[in-house]
Amino acid sequence: MWSIGDLKRKAKDVIRQAYGRCVLVSLIFTILTGGLGSIGGGGTSFFSGIIKGFQDNKKPVTTYNYDNDYDDDDYYSYDYDDDGVYDDDYDDDDYDYYNSQLDGGILCGSAVSKKIAVNTFKFNAPKITKYDGSAVIKTNGVFAATNKLVMGAMETDSATAALLGVGAFVFVIIIIASLIGAAFGIFVTNPFMVGVDNFFSNQIYEDTNVDSVLYAFKSGNYKNICLGMFERSIFITLWSMLFVIPGIVKSYEYRMVPYVLANDPNCTPAEAFAKSKQMMDGEKGNAFLLDLSFIGWYLLSLIPLVGLLYVTPYKKLTDAYLFDALRDKAGFGRISNNPYGNGGYNTGMNGAYGNTM
Repeated sequence: MWSIGDLKRKAKDVIRQAYGRCVLVSLIFTILTGGLGSIGGGGTSFFSGIIKGFQDNKKPVTTYNYDNDYDDDDYYSYDYDDDGVYDDDYDDDDYDYYNSQLDGGILCGSAVSKKIAVNTFKFNAPKITKYDGSAVIKTNGVFAATNKLVMGAMETDSATAALLGVGAFVFVIIIIASLIGAAFGIFVTNPFMVGVDNFFSNQIYEDTNVDSVLYAFKSGNYKNICLGMFERSIFITLWSMLFVIPGIVKSYEYRMVPYVLANDPNCTPAEAFAKSKQMMDGEKGNAFLLDLSFIGWYLLSLIPLVGLLYVTPYKKLTDAYLFDALRDKAGFGRISNNPYGNGGYNTGMNGAYGNTM
């Protein structure tokens, strides 16, 4: 029979004896669980920068300054040559190009506005005059108001098209980034997490090398570890989607899956789930209370570095002692000569090991 106070007391003793190694492995754990999350958060700024770049570099839609007088603001905004290209001077070519484009309906934002603009232009054609050696277009109020409507439609259509293009681009980038992130989690993060549990579950017995966090990659059981951790995440997510409470219950039922995978190099995902279910049978409520006892520490870990330097190793070692307290329920026996040099566990399957403690 185990108690919360006993598990936490023993965890503190190990921290005092192997503080440096525990903190180093906790740093690896923090990077895998928290560090990557902050990098993903930076993606928001990245995508915002892309959108801003499109907005800043988008060529502004031509607008016209219609008022009672004609000045530089008016003719500069549609200063074309014969080929419809902007130039630095204003002359008759500009008016000819503008007139041809309006008659052809190219400057209009829709079929309706095109018809209005062409008809209005025919009855309210602007006149060319000269003022200080420069060509001047004088327009009456009807033509000016109609053209403002046309150009407004153009600007709206252009802005919508630009936003749709940027939106599609960002959507594709997000999908690709999500797929890469999911693959990284399945094939890199989860195996490292099992390695972290391997370190802490063996550190409670004897000094353990930090490179035991590579357990998943060296044990020869990499495929089963990846599959088992992936299935665990999927099952908990699916149960949580049905109802919150069943999701919480299942998360406690599958709590020992990483520890089982971390301490039996021959374990399959099905065996890991079965062993975890046996170990947590009748223990879910007590494990929940154990987690509640860390609420104060979680709040304290909001202070920079407190979580890394103490709370994380403290909690991981406590969980390791919980696994140690429940291992007999699943037929685990401790091996005195573990092939990884850190005294792990074995399931005792086929009577090969049995309980040696």
